[in-house]
Amino acid sequence: MKTILIGGASGSVGLGLVTTYLSQGHQVIAVARNHEKENLIRDHITKSNLPDSKLKIIVSEFETEIEIQNLTKEVSSVRNIDITIASLGGWFHGPKLHQLSLQEWNSVINNSLTSHFNFARAVMPALESQKTGSYVMINGGASEYSVPHSGITSVMAAAQKMMTQVLHNEAKDKGIKVFGVGAFAVVKTVNNNDPKLWLTSELIAEYVLTLDGKKGNKSDDYWFRIISESDLSILP
Repeated sequence: MKTILIGGASGSVGLGLVTTYLSQGHQVIAVARNHEKENLIRDHITKSNLPDSKLKIIVSEFETEIEIQNLTKEVSSVRNIDITIASLGGWFHGPKLHQLSLQEWNSVINNSLTSHFNFARAVMPALESQKTGSYVMINGGASEYSVPHSGITSVMAAAQKMMTQVLHNEAKDKGIKVFGVGAFAVVKTVNNNDPKLWLTSELIAEYVLTLDGKKGNKSDDYWFRIISESDLSILP
C-alpha cells in the first residue's frame, strides 16, 4: 500500500482520486484550502460508504509565503510519501482572450498556474528531503488545443505542461519522478455524470498508479496523454 498526497482533493477529479485510493486501502493525505472544502471531502467519503481511518486532511492555503512554509512543514511531517498528485485549476469560459480584463486574467492565472507553482514549492522540498517519490501534475487537452472563449485556459495549461517538464528535469537526478497526465477527453465526475463519457476520475487514479509503478526516475518521459480508451491498455 502507498501513501498518496493529493492537492485539489475537493475538486471533481480530486474527489474521485481520494475515493479510489481509499477503496484500495492506500493511505491518503488530502490537502484542503479551508474547512468548507474539508467538510466537502468528508461528506463525499461518508456518502461513498468508505472508512476514513486511512484519510488525513491537511487544511492549508498555499498563496502566501507563510502559508507555503506551513504546508511544507505539514507535508514534511508525513513519512515516506510515495505519490503526490496536483489536481488543481479548472475551466474558464468568457470573453475572447484579447477582451479579458486584467482582473479576469490575474484571477485565472492565480487559480491555475500560480496554484501549481505554489503547491510544487510547498511539496518538492519534502520529496527532495526523502529522496524518493513521484510528483504528478494532472492536466488536460487544453494544454495542446485551444477553444474559443476559453483560450486563457489553454495558455495556462500549456505553461503548466512546460512547468512539468522543468520540474521533471530538475528532479530526476534527485531520485524523484515528475510527470504529467493530460486528460484529452471530458472526465466523468460526481459533477458531470453523463453516461456517454468513458473517462472517469477513477480511471485516472488507476492510470497514475500504474504509470508510477512502470516509470523509473531516470526516464526522459514526462508527459502522458489519455486521448482514447486504447490509452488505458496499460491498466492491469
